[in-house]
Amino acid sequence: MRLLHTSDWHLGATLDGVSREADHARFLDWLLDTIEAEAVDVLVVAGDVFDIAQPSAEAQRQYYRFLARAAGSRLAGVVVVGGNHDSASRLDAPAEVLGTLNVHVVGGLEADPDTWDRCLRPIRGGAGKVVAVVAAVPFVHEYRLGVRATRGDDKETRRELRTAFTRLYKRLADRAAGRWPGVPLIATGHLTAIGAAKDDYITHIHQVDRAGTLPASIFDKRFDYVALGHIHRAFAIEERAIWYSGSPIPLRLKETETPRHVLLVDLEPGTEARVAKHEVPRFRDLVLLEGDRAQVEEALGELTSDAPLPPIVYARVTVDGYDPGVQAALQDALARRGDAEEMRPHLAVVRQEASPPPPSSAAGGGDDAEVRPSLRDLSPEDVFRRLCGERGETLDDALLAAFRDLLTGPEESLAPAPEPRAAPQQVLLLSSDDGDAA
Repeated sequence: MRLLHTSDWHLGATLDGVSREADHARFLDWLLDTIEAEAVDVLVVAGDVFDIAQPSAEAQRQYYRFLARAAGSRLAGVVVVGGNHDSASRLDAPAEVLGTLNVHVVGGLEADPDTWDRCLRPIRGGAGKVVAVVAAVPFVHEYRLGVRATRGDDKETRRELRTAFTRLYKRLADRAAGRWPGVPLIATGHLTAIGAAKDDYITHIHQVDRAGTLPASIFDKRFDYVALGHIHRAFAIEERAIWYSGSPIPLRLKETETPRHVLLVDLEPGTEARVAKHEVPRFRDLVLLEGDRAQVEEALGELTSDAPLPPIVYARVTVDGYDPGVQAALQDALARRGDAEEMRPHLAVVRQEASPPPPSSAAGGGDDAEVRPSLRDLSPEDVFRRLCGERGETLDDALLAAFRDLLTGPEESLAPAPEPRAAPQQVLLLSSDDGDAA
């Protein structure tokens, strides 16, 4: 059996105001072609289907259109799990309808272990025989596993979290092996595992700064392959067949440093999984231009790309003092290129940076003002730390943990949302000059 593992599509994403809808459309077309060309039997999408919990109509249309086309392909099954960016209930809502198309969706996991069997998704071959089983585990907030990060120290939190995940995957392996013995077992996960670097993720999940990354030991060894999501580059965890596939398109400038991949996984009973990276074509360039104003203008005028979609450009302009005309000057430089509008590069971000001081004053301090980092370069936690510092608030472990609980809380509110309040009725009183109310 051949499996294709992908994750972190982030449908509906924009990059500093530039829509990625065209990028995703090209990827999804390419993915369907690859499924046919590579004789793929099962497609696994390991979370973060959408970029936000309430995706646009266009993003949802892309998702359902793809699933409809996938259902008519050679695939024996499609398995989709929710990520930390997804709404669990939104993904789960059409699960029964999609199940009739052999599209198996698990958006979220409840706290009750008796409900976890819904993660087990058998894949049936042409004769209706089960040829593999997927333990489709979505993103699981630690709250759902009974872990409370605010009630213990970091060491205790790490131990509880690892124990809880180990128990979850062991239970699913026990149930799958008992019901469908002798077939390949596959698991999914949307989490931060060993091998992830700090700059691999923007949003911390599972209190990663306190609890650390999760080890490969949480995955039961009976799983022949583990398909992970959340980290946006493709790599394996330790020496076992536990892989991140990464995002299929670069979703921020840093992600252009490594190629984008999906993973092709060949599975046979009794043999080790064979994993091969399959590179995704480059649909658009993300470009960083640096220098003074004249240099960046010149670079914009000479910028070329052989990708089918126009580049997204980031400009870092060195200035002696704030220059209010930089943005307009760079837009004029783009207009002078003479490109057709649909192929004109998108100027996403223009950032001004102070020119370095002369060598003679570099060590003296002088009166140069500190260059503060751009808000775009700070994570929510960085902003919170700075705010506490400016207000003289002591940032201890308990306060930081409480902030992270708010930032990365359960994907669905545990309390019912308050009913919207009706707008108050208003009466307008007009007075005439003689004081009589009108």
